[in-house]
Amino acid sequence: MEPHELIAKLEALGLEQDALTVQLIEALKEREAIKGDIEQLELRRLEQQGAASSLVVEAAFALQDIGGSKRRKALLRRMGFGAVQ
Repeated sequence: MEPHELIAKLEALGLEQDALTVQLIEALKEREAIKGDIEQLELRRLEQQGAASSLVVEAAFALQDIGGSKRRKALLRRMGFGAVQ
């Protein structure tokens, strides 16, 4: 498998993991789980999301797969880094 394919797969897995975590949090809320536990899970989700985003961006830069300014900005926006100069 090519490096750019692995990067795309990592990005997709991160999005899937995030969606599953959101579903889990909602299921716990419906069952009136302990509020502190839900808050910890939400914080952990945000930390994992940031770590996954950083990994994908670093890998893409290492590969120099996103050397073009437009492609780099698009990837960073997709990874949740918002408006990038």
